[in-house]
Amino acid sequence: MMGHSSNALALALISWAILILLQRLFSLAISETLETTLPLGAFLLVIAAAFLSVRKSRLGEAVEAERGEQIPQTISTSLLARGEGFSDEATDKIMVDAAQVAERVDLQRAIELGKPRNPWRVVVALCACLAAISFPTYDLLGIEEEKLSRKKETDRSARKVASLERRLRDVTQLAERHQIDPETQKLLKALSRKPKPVVAKTNHRSPETSPRKSALERAQKNRSQVASRMTRAELKSVRATADRVRQAGQKKDSPGSEAATQLQTALQKGQLGRAGQELQKLAKAAASAGAKGQQARADLAKLAEALGLSDQLSSKLKDAKALSQEDLQNLSQQLDQLAKLLRESELLDHARKQIQFTEAELSALPSEWPDGPPPEICPACLAGT
Repeated sequence: MMGHSSNALALALISWAILILLQRLFSLAISETLETTLPLGAFLLVIAAAFLSVRKSRLGEAVEAERGEQIPQTISTSLLARGEGFSDEATDKIMVDAAQVAERVDLQRAIELGKPRNPWRVVVALCACLAAISFPTYDLLGIEEEKLSRKKETDRSARKVASLERRLRDVTQLAERHQIDPETQKLLKALSRKPKPVVAKTNHRSPETSPRKSALERAQKNRSQVASRMTRAELKSVRATADRVRQAGQKKDSPGSEAATQLQTALQKGQLGRAGQELQKLAKAAASAGAKGQQARADLAKLAEALGLSDQLSSKLKDAKALSQEDLQNLSQQLDQLAKLLRESELLDHARKQIQFTEAELSALPSEWPDGPPPEICPACLAGT
């Protein structure tokens, strides 16, 4: 075993040098456990093989003792005489001589501990380890470059997704403040939550595991959910109502009340949320007395057909004296519901634009942006308008 110890140590050092070279040349990720167990395992394998190769022999041990003590081969000869058919007289004489010689043998001194047979191999292995440690780092397979590129892509994608979530949270807060449809609020809350982290199963980038593609697919799915929500019959109807009100307002002879003017301005600019606020102001003004209320009721009478008000309520609007408190309350409720739908439609449309803008950002990640100019899409989304 001691004779083969140099070979075992040399093999362990060479295996360690190979692991270092693999890391330096190919940027392979080798764990500390493997870096320790492989050289140790190689060493123990050679030592175990040397141990198992030993065959005990009394004759061989006697020869080894005689050689170490430099004595005549009487002990080994006596062992051989027993089984080789020597005469009894010769055997007895040899045994007596062997007994006398054996009394002078010190086994600890006669059989010394073995020495490594090939120490120069250890020196060569040490030189190989030193060369491997001082070897410059190369990324021949591009693994390290791929890791840096993936990390950069992951960080960029995370920033874009986090920005979208922040903007959608603002939209969610507006939805809660204006008390729009609960299902729409629930959807906006779900879209503004952070996705659960997904542990990649491989270090190599592929189209299926690309963080940019995952974020892009999630954005597309979210946009599809928002678009599906916008196709509700109520929202389609309220957008059609908004178009009718805008067209009806353009045919009026006089500008009308201030609320009606602001309503038309908001509709012309496509600001449905603001139009809903102005519509509520118009309903509130219609419930008041005086010239201001009279003008507001007149404007509502002109827009009654476009707003989808009942014929009975439309006729009462033309005659202010015919309006009861119940009629005014009914009018306020109808216009308030219409205003909420207008706000919901605008908030959903705003959320859809925010998601579209993030999709454009994610699509542009492989290029030089954001070091270069941003993509030319929805610039108003950045301002939150």
